[in-house]
Amino acid sequence: MIDRFKIYSSLILVVLFLSIGSSIIAQDYNFGIRAGLSYSRLLGPTINEPTHSDAFQFNNGIHFGVTFTYNITDVFGLRTEVSYNQIGTRYTFESQDAPYVFRDGLERAPRNGEVTRFYDVSNAYVHVPLMANWKPIKKLELFGGIYTQFLVLPTSGGKVDFTAPINPETGEVYNYSFIQSIEGNYYSDDPREAKGNQGLVVDLIIDGEVTKIGMNRLVGAYYELDADEKRGSTYNWFDAGLEAGASYYINRSLFLSFSAMYGLLDVTNNDLDVDFYRLNEFDKFNFRDDFDTNLSLQVSLGFKF
Repeated sequence: MIDRFKIYSSLILVVLFLSIGSSIIAQDYNFGIRAGLSYSRLLGPTINEPTHSDAFQFNNGIHFGVTFTYNITDVFGLRTEVSYNQIGTRYTFESQDAPYVFRDGLERAPRNGEVTRFYDVSNAYVHVPLMANWKPIKKLELFGGIYTQFLVLPTSGGKVDFTAPINPETGEVYNYSFIQSIEGNYYSDDPREAKGNQGLVVDLIIDGEVTKIGMNRLVGAYYELDADEKRGSTYNWFDAGLEAGASYYINRSLFLSFSAMYGLLDVTNNDLDVDFYRLNEFDKFNFRDDFDTNLSLQVSLGFKF
């Protein structure tokens, strides 16, 4: 279940900024609104081996929020905002010989095969930056500084495509190839959680006999994990980094802006960053000690008043 403290702390920040803003009427201050598109991905170690590889790619999302600017002079000021920000990534893992964890009742029955995993990750943050802004000319504003953001809803959609290996005795493909869809919530999903009631059946050879194994076509984020493997959430709740950009003023109030954010913190939980390539001696997943950071580019249309 989502940690209530994370939600409450984010809401308190929103209320605090709006409360302060509503009491300010001096001409040295400006409020604004902005909304637009985000293009983001994770930056981190990837694998590129002959038998297996993985990669991060850009994903898209939206953002919108309320801005606040304190004008120290006519050309220099400080600005902050409270915004809803979708930051994610597209992750692909491909292998010619990687495990998938089937289950014979309560027992794990992992099998290796040709595996492709695709995750379309969309993490929703409450975003709070603190930046300086400078207007070298009337229509152009440059800004830069630091940001903090609080993860409120980490989700993903995707699929697992599994093709069984060749039967060495007959030369035929075993009858347990399938495509399984993923609809994940990294905060609230439980291990082995299935979603929906549409099932599929595969034939697994267990102890020399063909055993029919029932599976679900739609599963959660931690479907292949046991309870002792899930320690927290895949994504950490707090992020911070550098932010910079520029705004072009179409007129006195309407502006078009571009900004970039570069994360300085590891946003993946090393206790739950799954290595899909190999299992350990207990047929459990290994986890990766990777340092994965956010990179986000934003295009916005805004209005200052």
